[in-house]
Amino acid sequence: MKKTTVIFDWNGTLIDDVDLCLNLLNTMLVKRNLQPLSVERYREIFTFPVIEYYKKAGIDVENESFDDLAVEFMDPYVEQYRTCSLVSHCKEALTCLKEKRLRCVVLSATKQDYLEEQVSAFGIEEFFDELVGIQDIKAAGKIERAKQWMSTQGIDKEECIMVGDSIHDSEVAVELGIDCLLSTTGHQNRERLEACGRIIIDDLMQIFDYIG
Repeated sequence: MKKTTVIFDWNGTLIDDVDLCLNLLNTMLVKRNLQPLSVERYREIFTFPVIEYYKKAGIDVENESFDDLAVEFMDPYVEQYRTCSLVSHCKEALTCLKEKRLRCVVLSATKQDYLEEQVSAFGIEEFFDELVGIQDIKAAGKIERAKQWMSTQGIDKEECIMVGDSIHDSEVAVELGIDCLLSTTGHQNRERLEACGRIIIDDLMQIFDYIG
C-alpha cells in the first residue's frame, strides 16, 4: 500500500553522529582506565536501553549512577553536535518527500527540547510535520512515547512506515504495527540489522523504492 506518513529516527538515521558518540564514550572509558572502542566494536555493542551498552563497554553500572552517566555523556554532546553532518542525501530525500506531499515526523529518544534545537540547527525543521522526543536525557521510553503519539493521530497503520538505524527502531515499529526500513548509516552494523528481518537500506534515497 502507498505510504502517506514517514516516521524517522534522528540519531544515526538523519544526523551522522556515530563518530561523536564514539568519541564521547571513549572519553568516558579512558577516564575510568578502560580500553577505548573501535567504531566496529561500538556498532557491535550499541543497544537500548543505553545502560546495557555502557555495561558492554565495560563501565561498572552497578556502582555508578546512571543519571550521572547520562549527564556526563549528554553535556558534551549538546556542546559538540554541530560538528556532525546530516547523513548522505538527507536533504535530497526530505525534499522529495515534501514534493510528494508525504507527512514526515521525527520520533527520537532525544529529549524534546534538544531534538527541536538540533533539527533547527541543521536547517531541516521545515520538512517535518512534527518532532516527537522524550522528556529526559536517559534515552528511554521511546516505545511508550511512540504509542502515545500514534494513539492521537488517527493514522492508517498500513500507510505509515518507520525509518531507523537500530534494532530498537524495529521494535518500535512492531509495537506501532507499522512497516520499517533499517539504514546502515547509523549506530548498529548490518549484521545486527539484518537479524531483524527488515528491509535494509544504505542510502535514504532508497526509501522511494518502498513507499509506493
